[in-house]
Amino acid sequence: MAPSPATSGGRISRRAAVGGGLGAAALGVLVGCEALERKTSTSTGAGTSATPPSSTSTRVTPQPVQTPRGSGEPMPQGDLAGWKQVIAEDFTTDVGVGGFVVGDDGLLTDSCAAHAAYGSRLSGYQDGPTDNGGLYRVARTVSVTDSILDIHTRTDPVTGKLLSAAIYPFRAGQPSNAHTYGRWSYRLRSLDATGTGIICVSLLFPERKQDWPRSGEMDWPECDVSGAVGGNHHPAGYRTNMAEQISGLGLRLRDWHTFTLDWRKGSLSYLVDGITAFSTKTHVPSGSLKWDIQCSPDPARRTLPRNLSAHVQLDWVVAYDPA
Repeated sequence: MAPSPATSGGRISRRAAVGGGLGAAALGVLVGCEALERKTSTSTGAGTSATPPSSTSTRVTPQPVQTPRGSGEPMPQGDLAGWKQVIAEDFTTDVGVGGFVVGDDGLLTDSCAAHAAYGSRLSGYQDGPTDNGGLYRVARTVSVTDSILDIHTRTDPVTGKLLSAAIYPFRAGQPSNAHTYGRWSYRLRSLDATGTGIICVSLLFPERKQDWPRSGEMDWPECDVSGAVGGNHHPAGYRTNMAEQISGLGLRLRDWHTFTLDWRKGSLSYLVDGITAFSTKTHVPSGSLKWDIQCSPDPARRTLPRNLSAHVQLDWVVAYDPA
């Protein structure tokens, strides 16, 4: 299929620079920049007493099993055939709203709760503007609870601007995840969207702005959080922005889905829940690209409602290098 101008999704900020959650923090969830308390294992249910009842007529009712919160699909662990796992982030430490703060160096501030939990392997964009008039505010929007990272994207009632965040994991020993070729898988959904106007995108794009659009770009998904799954493929080698729209196979972002970008020398595939939605062997990017997840106002909307809100949730993210 010949490249055509992208018709879905907005142009999300591709800032190379590194730059509230679910309401009040639950008991045991860290808030702010002071102490850190790692989440400990809890029982999945209460069984019956080890001592038999004194009377056979006495019926013991088992307590209901407590199902851990999550997406229902565990994070893949270990290498795959032809792939070596290099990133595996399952968000195992709870951090409340305010615990994620990005400093001037683009890293999580070492006095905040998120640094002790994720400082060597996770960061986000510094406070600043998104494309299309939003604001990156990681401290006001990001939290982790029960192994789910939550970005509470919403319009600020004072400024009317959309508050959001961009989050990404590091490669071991590096303050980036940029690499040439690889396989990324991540499980995400949107939750409690109150209307249209918020675009979510998980993407691979260049760290240097001047390399785009020749670098190519992979946006999967890139769609309104309240609607159908969709994406955009930006082929490499063009002086102007070219894109092919990718169908989400009729799926909705409000449901949990596993998205995969399988990027090899000479081939590229976009998958959702193991099904190929798009693949190509032409104009495949061949330079270093980095991954993150971010949100932005829909460029088709001139203004957003002041009560617009949605949670974008990430259960896990893994990455592989060619073996």
